[in-house]
Amino acid sequence: EPEPEPVLPDPEPEVQPERREEPQREEPDEEDDFFSGLDDALVDLEEENDRAAPAEVLDPEGLRDQEAIGLGDQLSAGHIDMIRSRMEERCYDQLTGVPNAEDIVVRVRFNLTRDGELQGEPTVLNARQIALSNNQWWRATRDRALRAVADCAPYDYLPEEQYYLWSEITLNFRPIGVM
Repeated sequence: EPEPEPVLPDPEPEVQPERREEPQREEPDEEDDFFSGLDDALVDLEEENDRAAPAEVLDPEGLRDQEAIGLGDQLSAGHIDMIRSRMEERCYDQLTGVPNAEDIVVRVRFNLTRDGELQGEPTVLNARQIALSNNQWWRATRDRALRAVADCAPYDYLPEEQYYLWSEITLNFRPIGVM
């Protein structure tokens, strides 16, 4: 007699992780899509910028030739010395007998118009430090520095073609001089 085939238990079904279906996003109509065509516009803009490379570069007051840009874009030491010496000789009333005068520095920034006149009020960059110090010499130096900046105007001796370099000036005042 033929032998009966062995009965094997039913195989257990394989456990598969649950798949989450992501909800389908509805595609907006092209009319409703704010950003449709943005990529094309950007490509067109980049191509236009490549074709029309600027011949001039904008400076704080207008345009200047691109050839002027380079290593010579700093106010010369001679011009800086001229500002400092005129300030000390004509406008800055130095203090005498100040203890630790080398530790007192007042930093003043001011803006000038093209014709060398003050534009707005000068700003003391370390005003908070001066106010918190309760040092009478520091306050006196600050007051004299602000007066000197105003009294020395106009700064019409600076070269107009380099206005973009001297339109904003920062000077350090000490009781014994200008740096």
